[in-house]
Amino acid sequence: MKAVSLRGTSAAGATLQIRLDNAAGPVVAEVTVPKGSAWQEVKAPVRAIRPGTHALFVAPKSPAATVEVDWVRFE
Repeated sequence: MKAVSLRGTSAAGATLQIRLDNAAGPVVAEVTVPKGSAWQEVKAPVRAIRPGTHALFVAPKSPAATVEVDWVRFE
């Protein structure tokens, strides 16, 4: 996997972190959702991922950020 894409929206803009295995797990990607009211597809590079099956945790980098995510896709 080289990149992650997602469809999201955030009125004020936000950066999402995608982590492996749990909420404190290693960050494999940070995706910035630009400010706006429309749904947008955004893409970011993926850092090295350990082989195997993992749970994914997607959460705003800042706890105060508000963002909605429709889907996440790895490429």
